Amino acid sequence: MKETPHWNLTPEERADIARKFKYYHKSVRPSEEFNMLNTINGTFFRLLTQLELIDTREFEFGNSPNYLGLEFSLFVHFRDDRLQFRDLNDLPISLPDEFTPWQPRIQILPLLTTQTIQSQKSIHLNPKNGLITFVYRFSGQLFCISDIWKEPFEKYSCQFWFETELDERLQLTVIRDLRPTEQINKIGNEYVPTFGHLQHHLPSSSNSLLHHYVSSPKLSGNQQKQQKSPLFSNYKRRILSGKEDVNDERRQRAIAQLLNEMERIRNIDNDDNE
Repeated sequence: MKETPHWNLTPEERADIARKFKYYHKSVRPSEEFNMLNTINGTFFRLLTQLELIDTREFEFGNSPNYLGLEFSLFVHFRDDRLQFRDLNDLPISLPDEFTPWQPRIQILPLLTTQTIQSQKSIHLNPKNGLITFVYRFSGQLFCISDIWKEPFEKYSCQFWFETELDERLQLTVIRDLRPTEQINKIGNEYVPTFGHLQHHLPSSSNSLLHHYVSSPKLSGNQQKQQKSPLFSNYKRRILSGKEDVNDERRQRAIAQLLNEMERIRNIDNDDNE
């Protein structure tokens, strides 16, 4: 919608909407006449979708760098010819909670890595053509994963996607990146086209290192040495070659802890040799 919806209904507008919703059944999906999507895989109910990225930043929880603070909005459009009003003006209306139209069941996945994501919802209606817009505002922490055995070790992958009913399709039309320039440069923004759901990928790098480089204290000294030596050598080469920015204060602290851990392992190894 180009126009900003107005929130306060006049008595006449509320009366017209109340009469329409008196015989409206929100359990019945709108007609496919204006919402049809034909593909080589079949015919589906189309949900035109727009995504706005607002904020992405590192979020450390329990000394873990695997969380990304995330805030974004999802706009879902479809037409419902049962909600056309000839006597109302052309301005979109923000529907109050007492008037709830049919709405698609949209779920953000995977559940285990997005369980901290909270959502808010608002509903807008264009009375002339029955265009419904659901605006979902998501915010929270997204769990990210990293392949700790593959260089560069500090790269993280943060993925989330949306799913709806099997005979419905989220058709992405626009991605707006509204984040600050610093966040855009540090954390990427990739849309992954997939059949059946809408998937988004956020590749990022973290300043926190020890979470992946320091192994479990349950390992013996020899096991720790065998596991860490290749990682330490590789990371040392990256520092000397200038691939790591050691001027960052957090990274300097991490390197100092890393060197202390290496010294401790050497002491353990010397004790074993004796």
